[in-house]
Formats: sequence, C-alpha cells, structure tokens
Amino acid sequence: MSNTNVIVLGGNLGADPEYRANPKTQKGVLSFTLATKKHRWNETSQDFDETVVWSNVKMFGNVADRARQSLSQGDEVTITGELCKDQWVDKNTGENRSAHYVTAHSFNRHLKKAESSSAGQQNNHRQPPQVAAAKNNHRQPPQVAAGPVITPAPGSDRRSGNRSA
Repeated sequence: MSNTNVIVLGGNLGADPEYRANPKTQKGVLSFTLATKKHRWNETSQDFDETVVWSNVKMFGNVADRARQSLSQGDEVTITGELCKDQWVDKNTGENRSAHYVTAHSFNRHLKKAESSSAGQQNNHRQPPQVAAAKNNHRQPPQVAAGPVITPAPGSDRRSGNRSA
C-alpha cells in the first residue's frame, strides 16, 4: 500500500491573502482561506443543500511570491498541494491543540468572464491589421469522405470485380 498526500481544491478566496516573510528562511509565506461548496441531497426537501467548507491554505517561497501578485478576495482558484497539521500546547489552558491546513505547491487562477472577454478585445486591438484579418478568415477545411474511396480498375465490372474480356 502506498501513502499519498495530495489534495486538489477549487473555490474562492474568502479575503485578501496575508503575506509575511519567514524570519528564519527570509522566504515569503502567503496565507488565505478558500471557500469550497459542498452539495448534499436532502431527502426531506427533495433538493440539494449547499454548504460552504472553509480551508486554510499556506504557500511558501516562489509560489507565495507569484500568488501574492495575482490573488485577491473573491478570486476563483484551483490549488494543488498536501494536507498538513500544526500541533501546539495552549498557553492558557495547557491543552494540546491542533489545526489542519493545506500547503499549496501550485495554483491556477480562473479568469472571470468579464476579464477573459476584455483580454480578448485588448489583444485584437494590439494586432496588426493583417493578423486580425487572418484570424477572421473562417475558411472551412475540405470535406473528406467518410470511408475509403475504392476506384475500380479500367475494364473491370464494378458489381462483380471481374475484368471484362
């Protein structure tokens, strides 16, 4: 049996990420919460109930630096990482405490429809007229027959495949 610790979450950032430099390594640490939706069938109402599950996410080093520049509250993002656990003793009560979080190794920010359409419009304006005209040329590829095309040999009978003498 192999041990695997991989987690993939897709959701929305609950607040702007918090960035700080780790005093020991001088590398960046980015922390945020990610809201993911969970749907469960409700027998009583005969409909799906939607609940939100909040996950704490941390990023380190170069990934944190890249995410710091592009992520903000409400952004839809997919992260891939591993599940981690912090353990400590509560100073006030002396009880053992723990908390799970996700260490994200990579992320993908999803563009909203307004962003993707405006990005496409901006790109069209920056292109030379020849490139824009080539993009708008909607030539269809030639139609290809569905099956193999068999042409009979000259002088053969098409129905039987025998040559006529």
